[in-house]
Amino acid sequence: MCSFIISSIYNNYFDTVEGAVDTRDGAQVLVENNVFVNAKHALYSMDNNGYAVVRGNDFGDSSHDALKGTLEHVDYNCVLSSLDSVRSDVPSSAGATLNF
Repeated sequence: MCSFIISSIYNNYFDTVEGAVDTRDGAQVLVENNVFVNAKHALYSMDNNGYAVVRGNDFGDSSHDALKGTLEHVDYNCVLSSLDSVRSDVPSSAGATLNF
């Protein structure tokens, strides 16, 4: 078991995906202010051995069934956007921008 693996997943927009966030092998994830649209499995644990703390997410009609975790904060700064900002900013500004 790899209980030392920790991660923070925040300010993401997932649209039309089979699986978005898979926590497994004893990992702990903090999942905050993400938007899931047409995601079959938004947050899950493929091996039923991953954990998550969830706050401020919009799961829509997606499933989210990872085990309750204990990771309440990470040791680095995260600037959380509002869900409305994630819904509008991420799809309109993600990816490379070319200026000629």
